[in-house]
Amino acid sequence: MAILGSTDLGDGLLTLQIDHDPTSTSTDARAGSIFIDANNNQWRKLDDGSSTNVRLVDPSIYASLIFAQATIPYVEVNSTDWTTIGAFVYLGSSCFPLTKVKGIVSRSGAVGSSRMRIRDITNNNTIAAKSWSEEAQQIWEDTSISDVPSGEAIFEIQARINDVDDSKTRIWSIMVI
Repeated sequence: MAILGSTDLGDGLLTLQIDHDPTSTSTDARAGSIFIDANNNQWRKLDDGSSTNVRLVDPSIYASLIFAQATIPYVEVNSTDWTTIGAFVYLGSSCFPLTKVKGIVSRSGAVGSSRMRIRDITNNNTIAAKSWSEEAQQIWEDTSISDVPSGEAIFEIQARINDVDDSKTRIWSIMVI
C-alpha cells in the first residue's frame, strides 16, 4: 500500500494518489485532505493522523454558479466582445478531474447567435465552449473538455453575441462537473 503522488493544497492539506482502499488501510494526512484511489474514487480525510476515517466525496459537481442581475434571474450580454460574467478558482485535475460542463442558456432576438465559454485565464486556454441560435432556454452540455490544467488556475465564464443586432446572450447557470 503506497502513496503514488501528492499535491499540496496549502494550509497542510494534500491531495494524495493512493493505490489502496482508505477505508481498510490507514493513511496519514491532515483532516480535509483528499485521497484519490486506483478507481478514481475521491475520499475526504475526516481526522488528523494515520487512520481509515474517510468519507466518499461526490465529485460530480466541482462548481455550480447561478447568475442574476438586479431584477432578472440571468446575466445578459449584448457585446460582440467576450465579456466575463463570473470566475472561480479551479484546483487542478490532480484534485478534481473535469469531465463535462452543463448549463442553462438562452438568448433574445430572432437573428444571430450567442456564444459562451469557460476560459482558463491563468494558462490562456479555452476549457469548454458553446454556440447557439435558439431563443428558448436550453440545457447545454459539453463533454469535449480540453486543456484542463493539472495545477491551480482561474477559470472565467465568458459570453458574447456573434452579430451586431438587438439580440442578447443569457446565461442562467453553469455547473463544472
